[in-house]
Amino acid sequence: MKIQYEIEINAPVDKIWAIFDGDAAYFQTHPTIKSYVATNGKHGHEGTVARLITSEGPYEIESTSTVIEREAPRAISYMFQSGVASYTLHCRMEPRGDGFLYTNEAKLVFHGLYKLVMPIFGPLICSRIYDNMRHVKDYLEGRSEAFLEKPALQATGKTA
Repeated sequence: MKIQYEIEINAPVDKIWAIFDGDAAYFQTHPTIKSYVATNGKHGHEGTVARLITSEGPYEIESTSTVIEREAPRAISYMFQSGVASYTLHCRMEPRGDGFLYTNEAKLVFHGLYKLVMPIFGPLICSRIYDNMRHVKDYLEGRSEAFLEKPALQATGKTA
């Protein structure tokens, strides 16, 4: 399953790197993350591996997160692996006026019997990726609590 979402963010692109580097806003803008513990390296830096626990609907999933590429200020990529699925997430930031276009592209592969329940888990993960993008937008645009109200934003997205 492949997905792509885009959101325009009206803030300087350098502000998003504080989130990628693990400041306090990281957990605020990614509320499904219950735990993130780096086993080596520094949060958000290429080669860093971390143990991650996320809440996916009624499920808690433990995975390994690896930063596979970092090209500040334009891109960062991650590989997430768990017993349920593996996916790569490529985040790109393209300057636009006073802000930037934030694009997330992901390729999701389910393992074993979980392939049979992809119709359940796939939409949960897709929704989480978009929600996190919306949370980042709200935070960077000065609406740090706005995402709790679930505003109706439209993303350009596609799945395959």
